[in-house]
Amino acid sequence: MYLTGEFLSYEINDEEKNFTVVGDAIIKGKEYIIAEDDDNKKTVFLYDDDSEELVLVEDKKNAENLIKFWQEEYYGTIDEVDLWEEEYEE
Repeated sequence: MYLTGEFLSYEINDEEKNFTVVGDAIIKGKEYIIAEDDDNKKTVFLYDDDSEELVLVEDKKNAENLIKFWQEEYYGTIDEVDLWEEEYEE
């Protein structure tokens, strides 16, 4: 499991790339991690909870759809709440 703000590295085309997790979405029981590289390009990974491994979503259309869904359904939904306040409960 990766949390928003956490850093991760992943090898793409024999090159180690660094990412920052910007969010996640659970769709049909699968957890997708949305991460940004240093150029602010979003990349989607499937997180396998059993093996605790990340798998790059290589299908560009599928990745774009997942990012769009995440932006519409998850991104910024609780931005007005201070998550560090003790009164906050999900």
